[in-house]
Amino acid sequence: MVNPFRTVQWNHDKRYLVALAREGVPVPPSVAVSWPPTTRVKQELRQILGRSEVVVKPVVGAGGRGARLFQTLDEALHDSDAYHAGSVHLFQEFVPEIMSGEYSAVFFDGVLSHAALKTPGRREFRVQEHFGGSVTSCTLPADHRRFAEGVADLAPGETTYARIDFTVAADGRPRLMELEVVEPDLFLRTCPEAAERMATALHRRLESIRKGTV
Repeated sequence: MVNPFRTVQWNHDKRYLVALAREGVPVPPSVAVSWPPTTRVKQELRQILGRSEVVVKPVVGAGGRGARLFQTLDEALHDSDAYHAGSVHLFQEFVPEIMSGEYSAVFFDGVLSHAALKTPGRREFRVQEHFGGSVTSCTLPADHRRFAEGVADLAPGETTYARIDFTVAADGRPRLMELEVVEPDLFLRTCPEAAERMATALHRRLESIRKGTV
């Protein structure tokens, strides 16, 4: 947890994705819903999500835990077992491209170190390994690299480490799924040089703390 406090505070709640979407970042249509939703919020959900499949996930969570896929918005709204009063969830349009894989671009000190492709297991939409997903090393095309670099720059404050998760739509354009700067798996095992790069970034950060320059 060496990233700046305000960066971690901004990132630990997935509502940051809604804020980034308002700034023009391509994010799957998303609505943060405090349970139970008001009539106005239900109307907003229907306007934004329509008839699409819907993923619902806690706004504070990690590793895909608590994320559920519903065939329709009405199904998601009527599953009373999924929520409790006062909880806040992100209702998000399901991105079918994730079934072909989600890319992760890993940065140290704002510089791209390496990338990985995460693929969901059989009968799953979540890409995490504890849900049967797999992870392989990959090389990002130049336009995808530029996209990841642009997103990494949006974090409020410098980051010692960051991970940009995105899918690629049918038209070839990336869509942001997560900007992880709190406790991400950095997939060091997929790149022989990654551990040394991370150690170098951590050393720089600790030296800055020791000298009082942060």
